[in-house]
Amino acid sequence: MKKKTFSLLLTGLLLASCSRANAPQELVSYIDNCSLAKAKEEVKTIIYNYENIVKDRDDNTLSKLTMVEYWDNSNSEDFYKYQEENYEGEKVYFNEEYNLYEIKRINYTHYIQEENLYYVDTMIYGYENKDLTGEMKNYKLSPAKYPVTAMNDVIYKIFASQMTMGMNQGGLYYADFMDSNLTYYPYMSIVDDLFVLELKDYPYKTESESGLIQEKVRMNSLGLLVDFYQDANNGGTGKSSIVNASASYNQDITHKSL
Repeated sequence: MKKKTFSLLLTGLLLASCSRANAPQELVSYIDNCSLAKAKEEVKTIIYNYENIVKDRDDNTLSKLTMVEYWDNSNSEDFYKYQEENYEGEKVYFNEEYNLYEIKRINYTHYIQEENLYYVDTMIYGYENKDLTGEMKNYKLSPAKYPVTAMNDVIYKIFASQMTMGMNQGGLYYADFMDSNLTYYPYMSIVDDLFVLELKDYPYKTESESGLIQEKVRMNSLGLLVDFYQDANNGGTGKSSIVNASASYNQDITHKSL
């Protein structure tokens, strides 16, 4: 899922010293009380929303990606996930196999009791021409199938999908990320019992671009992302990439299907 909303600025600084020596104790204590194991145990449902818009220097929208995911592990014997992605502009994907310019994709994970397997059904929507005109087509793809014994990795990928240098990353668990960047504590605070990282007009530089970044990330006491805002402006091209993401936990979910 497209939820990897790590800070553009700080991702490039992960190899920097992550000394806690000068960080305020309240920041260190907050992170120390976070636990990936506890988050996995206490969180039964997740609703995650993600949006990425890219604009040119004249504020015209070049591309847009939106995604919503409903994740329900309240019944450990009947895990459910429904994910819908929508594409606009340069994000529209040409699927050669189906000769289709995709504008929407839905993935639906559910348990098939008769087979004792989990199915991931996928439906794609789009048009046969680049202008996205005429009749919208949809196709249901062959499902991916998983034995129950292999589902743990699939289920908990939403929290962290990989381990790098001892840091859980690639998901909604942000405590390790914040911990590894405590060197930048002047931009961190505790507000309303949430851990906050906020950058304003902060210069950034990667191998391919440089510019200014506006960013605000809020994390809860389990170490999980609450919301994320980032506006990264490329000084060379004038393009801006704007990301908004948010997650809510242990809310009621109405199950949908294809």
